[in-house]
Amino acid sequence: MPLTAKYAALIDLLNSLKVDQLEIHEENDILHISGVTSSVDAKHKAWDLYNRIDPNYISDDLALELTVQTDEVLKVATVTAHDEPFIAVRRGPGVNQPVLAELKDGDRIDILGLTNQNWCLVKVADKTEGYCYIDYLSV
Repeated sequence: MPLTAKYAALIDLLNSLKVDQLEIHEENDILHISGVTSSVDAKHKAWDLYNRIDPNYISDDLALELTVQTDEVLKVATVTAHDEPFIAVRRGPGVNQPVLAELKDGDRIDILGLTNQNWCLVKVADKTEGYCYIDYLSV
């Protein structure tokens, strides 16, 4: 079964959300989907559906790279990682997602949104956007 069939509902959702610059291609048994959403909520909907199709993102057959076109910041947070060498900012809200950036204790980040799974959509100083586990942040 082609991966576009497996993730057809996700592709349909992204089209219905009118994701800009939507690109979909399959390479080396991985479906790559990228684009720009108009809201944090739209990005969360996509990740929630992805998690329903592939619980905990364990198949490792989809690279979902969505960014949010917004300057809205809910809060500025400080990383509290006293006992950890770093805290990961991940592509998606799950520990199986690739690490995009590493934050150290005391780093400041912008919180763009919250998921219902204890993850925050954050933007770091270099404009990298990803997800960070909420327990390591203080506002």
